[in-house]
Amino acid sequence: MKRIAVLAGVFSVAVMLTGCPANVNQRQQVAQAAQNASIIVAGFQQGEIVAFQQGAIPQADHAFIQKELLTVATVGKALDSCILTTTSNPGIVACANTAVGAIDQINTDGGLYLKSDKARTTFQLAMIGVKTAISVIATIFGGQ
Repeated sequence: MKRIAVLAGVFSVAVMLTGCPANVNQRQQVAQAAQNASIIVAGFQQGEIVAFQQGAIPQADHAFIQKELLTVATVGKALDSCILTTTSNPGIVACANTAVGAIDQINTDGGLYLKSDKARTTFQLAMIGVKTAISVIATIFGGQ
């Protein structure tokens, strides 16, 4: 459960965007995107743990997924820090794009490593959801 709490706080960036050149509506949209990413990760982790406990996911895949979810948490913290320190909309877009690249790599690693079809499919869907939520941040600030 401690991991879930860590992951739920990962994408808290939007609530703290007070120093960024965004308007109130943009901050609210970013807050929603951040919350969506957090919900996706926490929900996936809870489901994965249950599937592992029921024997649907092998131990090696479970260990890999948990390790990668900690990496997602690190990406989220880096995204938070990057956005909080940037002073321009293009900077925010660059922060989000960097995070999206990291999530893409995590997704690729999972596709290559995970042996269980169930684990691979659900992992990839969760990473696509996180990527989409982060991409919203770039879109809000003028990215493509």
